[in-house]
Amino acid sequence: MPRKSYKPEEIVAKLRQVDVLASQGQSIAEAIRSLLIFAGTDLAVSQRLFDARPSCWPVIGITAVVTLTLNPALGLILGGVAELIRAAILRRVVTS
Repeated sequence: MPRKSYKPEEIVAKLRQVDVLASQGQSIAEAIRSLLIFAGTDLAVSQRLFDARPSCWPVIGITAVVTLTLNPALGLILGGVAELIRAAILRRVVTS
């Protein structure tokens, strides 16, 4: 599955959103967290989820739930760990 690349104007728009949220009294971390939650939700409901292999769904689910409920950074870390575990399991199944 190809990786989404962002156009420069999309990146500038996101930075402006962070600036607006920060000017409304949110800290930079809270503003970025808001955007990460939006991006995680967008990924969860986008076509990319449905195009993913079924073995990827638990990893996507873990990442989305932790990102939305706890902390985006923790979601990223746990998603990476879950992906490493998934890949190791698939390697063992394929080589057996």
